[in-house]
Amino acid sequence: MGDNRSNIILSICLATYNQPDKVKIFFDNIIFQLNSEISSRIEIVVRDDSANTETENLINDYYKKISVPIRYFKGKKEGLDATVIFLTKEARGKYVWWFGDDILTDGAIKKILNIIESNSKVSLIYVNSRNIDDDKDVAFNKDEDCFFNNRNQVLKEINDQLGFITATIFRKSDAIRELEAAYKYTGTSWVNLFIILSVLARGEKFYFVKNPYILSFPKLPGEARWYDSFQVHGINYFLIVQEFKDKFDKKIIRKALADKFSRAWRAVIVERARGFTTGFGSRTPKIKQMFKCYWNFPEFYIALPLFLMPRSALRYLYKIYKFFQNTRKIIR
Repeated sequence: MGDNRSNIILSICLATYNQPDKVKIFFDNIIFQLNSEISSRIEIVVRDDSANTETENLINDYYKKISVPIRYFKGKKEGLDATVIFLTKEARGKYVWWFGDDILTDGAIKKILNIIESNSKVSLIYVNSRNIDDDKDVAFNKDEDCFFNNRNQVLKEINDQLGFITATIFRKSDAIRELEAAYKYTGTSWVNLFIILSVLARGEKFYFVKNPYILSFPKLPGEARWYDSFQVHGINYFLIVQEFKDKFDKKIIRKALADKFSRAWRAVIVERARGFTTGFGSRTPKIKQMFKCYWNFPEFYIALPLFLMPRSALRYLYKIYKFFQNTRKIIR
């Protein structure tokens, strides 16, 4: 479904698999931001890998309600990584905006269109976000909208949040040449990061939007996830970023990897100590793979004894840690 409208500025892309409820939230969220001026400049592209017709029926209903062209693709389940590549290829807009499970605040689409049309050479737009349950929990605290000085500043300041799929809008022409190379990383859950880093490596200007137009849902520690988050955050992130070691300042690359590793191994230890066996608390912390990636990072040798420690000992140490942490709060 859809039309042959040309000169689309922005393609809003959604990947879905057996999630008609989230598709409804997506459309209900943006439908009130659409007016005739905005509708003439965007398209919505949906890739649905569901085996049933619930999502298709839902989109048919919205197709009658809004003037924005909806391009709907039905396919077999290939995973998010492959779907991200597919959507990027199919997008007809000059700029591509992938969507995850997040909510946009009023004026977000208009804001992005204004930035694009005012800055024809902008390659990447990064949109700030906040916790949907806490308006003070903002991802980045900047005083105003601004251009980054260069790609190194983007990686230094945004770091692994460049992988936050809803926060990145990019110029398709800066990404299209690397899409075939991106297939190498299907299954890592970081194909979107590979594409964004490719845009940074090739692009001209990079813009930060101060206002948190994106409302994200917090993910509780230890909750079951659809991916092995230890593999994704501890190992796969390293493999993607290392691919670009010659495109960015090497010190910034190393710091990005060190920061990510620091958060990853601490999460692993805490969640194993708390008894979780999903997410970061996986039963198999993949020490050999971590060694191959981080053997020359000092923190690996701090983490290694804790990785090898029995869960019972970790639980004991964690109780001691929490005791002293609570004692410090009481003293204060």
